[in-house]
Amino acid sequence: MNHPASDEIRKEQKKQIMNKTQELLDLILNSEDYILYKKEREELKQSENLYAKMNEFRRKSLEMQLSGQEGVNFENLQELYNEYSETLMEPQVSKFMNKEQSICKLLRKVQDRISHGVDLDTSYME
Repeated sequence: MNHPASDEIRKEQKKQIMNKTQELLDLILNSEDYILYKKEREELKQSENLYAKMNEFRRKSLEMQLSGQEGVNFENLQELYNEYSETLMEPQVSKFMNKEQSICKLLRKVQDRISHGVDLDTSYME
């Protein structure tokens, strides 16, 4: 049987966690890296063909990574990079992808910090 006071405490703790989560999101959205990422993305979108070609590459690359293979086949990945090398060499694409990678690394670090700090039993995944 749940105690009403402890229900209120849990409710308040969840509310505080969500408030801190919003604070973290606001920090990220107002960071220089994220602002530059959005600027690069908007500039790149102005070149519709280039933006579409880059997204084609990104989609194919992601499909390869998520295909369920033990590791991404290096030769297939190299083929993909060769096929899109002209697009990837474009300064706008390169700048955008670097900014995007920077944001993704930050998000991964935040997620890792939280995941490693919370002691969940994941032994069933081994």
